[in-house]
Amino acid sequence: MINLAIGAKLKRARTELKLSQADVAACLMITRQTLSKWELGKSLPDLMSLKQLALLYDVSLDSLLEMAKEKMEMLSTISNEELSQLMVAEMCQPKEATDEQRAFILEQVISVIGSQAEWWHELIWFAVDKQPIIPSRYYMPNYAITTETSKTCQALFPGYNYKLYLLTKSDFVIMNLFDWFERSQLTVYSLAKMDFMAVGKLYDPSIVAGNSSGICYRTETGHFDLVSLTSSEAAKLSHVLAVLDPQHHYFIELETMSLSQFYKKYAKKGYQDR
Repeated sequence: MINLAIGAKLKRARTELKLSQADVAACLMITRQTLSKWELGKSLPDLMSLKQLALLYDVSLDSLLEMAKEKMEMLSTISNEELSQLMVAEMCQPKEATDEQRAFILEQVISVIGSQAEWWHELIWFAVDKQPIIPSRYYMPNYAITTETSKTCQALFPGYNYKLYLLTKSDFVIMNLFDWFERSQLTVYSLAKMDFMAVGKLYDPSIVAGNSSGICYRTETGHFDLVSLTSSEAAKLSHVLAVLDPQHHYFIELETMSLSQFYKKYAKKGYQDR
């Protein structure tokens, strides 16, 4: 059954390009009879031949092997317990978390938001931007802190404002804790309406010291930003986005260009308009 499915995809990809079996056989330096057996499902090409076919037909290897759906299903969601541990580690480092801090994250963040947000139980990636608070200058909310939850958060995690970046299989969610505690406010961007999500190094990739990773994103409606991530966060995000967007409609993994260069060159006008 698997052989037949792959064979049918190989034949369809070839005929869509109006190539004959002889044409493809010549490119791969195989016999036409061998290619015919592959397309009829009587045998399977080896991995190297599959890669060559994918390049020739300009399709992904996952597409030929029909693995995209299986990979999507294998993406593991982050449980509340795992999310709680991640948030404690991110918000409390480099010090050891206190019992009060752990309880606050579990009871006021995980439990409260989780009970009100349907996507909360579909998370597949998570990162925290720990933003220092400089009174009257940076990262203070432009409204008064009034709720007891906000005041408790300020007391337990002094000196910082926390911005959460969360990814589900369909949405990119951005949440500032104080915005949530005061107004139940967050931002949700549909991945289907992303212009691009580029992951790479913030500065020239040849620079090693002090060159952290990050993501640069832009929606079709023009909302864009450049966010710093740890190397592990960026690596996990690249893996997840590669599964969510195997055809790279919006996902871009930068290797030679830095995010700063990409941001200046494409972000304001949109990657698709380049």
